[in-house]
Amino acid sequence: MKQSRQRRRTIWRRFRAVAVLAALAAGLLAPSAGSAAPAPGLEDQGQRLDVAQGGLSPLSSLGRTYYEGEGVRQDYAEALMWFRLAAEQGDADAENYLGVMYQYGQGVEASALEAVRWYRLSAARGNRYGQGNLGLMYAAGYGVERDYSEAVRWFRRAAEQGYVLAQYNLGVAYERGQGVRRDMGKAMAWYAEACRNGFRQGCEAFRKLGGR
Repeated sequence: MKQSRQRRRTIWRRFRAVAVLAALAAGLLAPSAGSAAPAPGLEDQGQRLDVAQGGLSPLSSLGRTYYEGEGVRQDYAEALMWFRLAAEQGDADAENYLGVMYQYGQGVEASALEAVRWYRLSAARGNRYGQGNLGLMYAAGYGVERDYSEAVRWFRRAAEQGYVLAQYNLGVAYERGQGVRRDMGKAMAWYAEACRNGFRQGCEAFRKLGGR
């Protein structure tokens, strides 16, 4: 009986997904424009976990609409449903969102282990936000054993894709010698890169080390 109810709920959710996607295709619904601020995240070395801000798939876009409350009442449970549907299709942005939601208990019971699992899936697909967030989890030792070398590995992957927070965090790692050999020249280079990409803290750190 319980399995039958679960199956009906699954069929209904998939039916709703098809219906919404059809409405999107017909122009009856507009996907999120991607202009909202990133979700709040783990404070670590002055940075926070981040989520995609544009270019989302229709299912992830709907999830974020409910996550942010963009034109609708904010509803984490509804957001979680859409992100799960998107993640089932291998959507790396949705996997990253699920990581954030599990970390902060948004619509689900908080679980650092589940957060890391979703970030890892997203990161493995090459998603820069998932990579940066996974790096922060390693740097903080949250849901995993603290490992600065592993944190740097993921920061670097995200930074090479232009993710400004990861660029800044690489600067921090080189300045402090966390996970890498201390190298002030490389620290300045990554701070400068973050600064060029408009990140104020990168500019401040660059000037603090004597950059002009």
